[in-house]
Amino acid sequence: MALLNSLGEALRQSSGIQNPHTGEPDIPTEFITPFISMYDEKPQRNREGGTNGYMHVSNLISLTCKRKSVLMQRHQVEHHERVSSGHHLMWAQGRATESHIREGVIAMREGNGVYGEWSCVCGHSKHRGSRPDQRLLCEKCGHPVNVYGEAVLYDTEYMITGSPDLALMLPRDYLYITEIKSMNPDQFDELERPLPDHINQGVAYRDIFHRQGFKVHSKVSVFYARKEFRWGYGRGKNRVYKEFQVDATSEQSRVMLGQLYETAADVLRFKQQGGTPERTQCTSPESTKAKQCPVAHMCFSQG
Repeated sequence: MALLNSLGEALRQSSGIQNPHTGEPDIPTEFITPFISMYDEKPQRNREGGTNGYMHVSNLISLTCKRKSVLMQRHQVEHHERVSSGHHLMWAQGRATESHIREGVIAMREGNGVYGEWSCVCGHSKHRGSRPDQRLLCEKCGHPVNVYGEAVLYDTEYMITGSPDLALMLPRDYLYITEIKSMNPDQFDELERPLPDHINQGVAYRDIFHRQGFKVHSKVSVFYARKEFRWGYGRGKNRVYKEFQVDATSEQSRVMLGQLYETAADVLRFKQQGGTPERTQCTSPESTKAKQCPVAHMCFSQG
C-alpha cells in the first residue's frame, strides 16, 4: 500500500503541480524509484509446469519433484511469484551479456552459418536455418531477411522444448551448439571447468537437434562471461571470457541424457495415463516446501 501511495504521489507530482518559487513541476525526492519498484514487484511466471504441454530443458535438468510438475501440467496451474529487484537486475545483466556475445559472433561472421529464426524488419518474411542470401528481399518491406531470433526446439516424443544460445553451421553441414552464461567475479575467477547444469543444457540441445535429423558436432561449448568491469579482453591474464569444450558423446553425457529423457517420459506418462508420481519432497502440508508449492493442496488430497 505504501508503494502504491508513493507511486500515486509521483504521478500527481508529475502532472503539473508547480513549485511556487520556480514555476517548475514539483517532484518528490524519490521520483523514479516507485515506478521501477512497482515494475519489479509484478509477479513473474514460473515455467516449472511447462508451456503449452512442453517442459523446458532447463526445468527438466533441475526438476526435483515429478509429482508437482505432473499436477501443475494436468490442472494447467500457472504459478506466479515475486522476485527481488536485485534478481531482476542480475537477470537483465545476464541477458545483456548473452546478447553482446551472440551479436558479436553474428557480426564477425556477417551472419553466415548462424542457425536461427531469421526475419525481415517488418516480420513478413521469415526463414528458419542459416541466414539466407542477403540478395533475397522481402516482397513487403524490401529489406533482407537479416534480423536474428533464437531457434526454438520442440521434441514431440518427450514434449521437451528449449532454445540454444548459439548454433553455428560448420563446414560439411555440422551444427555446433554453444551455451552462453554470465557469472559474478568471484565465481568466474575461480572457474576451472564448466558447471554440470550448463554442460547438460548444451548436450541436451545438441541431442534434440540430432534426434531431428541434423548432423551435429561431437563437441559443444559452454562460454562464460565475467559480469563486472575489469581491464581485460577475451584472452590473457585478465580475461573476461572463458570457453570450455565438452565431449557430448562421453559416457557422462549419455548418462545425463538418459536421466533427462527418463524424467520427461515419466512426467508425460503420468499426464497421459493418470495417477501421480510418488511424493518424495514433502512429508506434510506444513513442511517448508509444501507451503511454497502451488499444488500442495492437490498433492496431499490425493494421499
